[in-house]
Amino acid sequence: MSEAKPVWSVAEKLMLPADVLPEAARVTVSGTSEVYVENHGGLSLLTPECIEIRTRYGCCRVSGRDLCLAYMTRTKIVIRGFVIAVEFV
Repeated sequence: MSEAKPVWSVAEKLMLPADVLPEAARVTVSGTSEVYVENHGGLSLLTPECIEIRTRYGCCRVSGRDLCLAYMTRTKIVIRGFVIAVEFV
């Protein structure tokens, strides 16, 4: 993680969008029923109310009801259920 911080800092100073950073997580929310995450680092928590996904720059927390892991590969995750919130912590 120590290598990523200088890149993040330079991107912020140049006002570049986060998706140009190497291995930055890309999160796409489709209504209240689906969340698609690219460039993840695995799961740290998996319950029907909360799924936490490790990313290079922190953790992405998806909160809701009846959440389930619909699809997962080395780089992509699809979460389905009733999504209430998506936050980076």
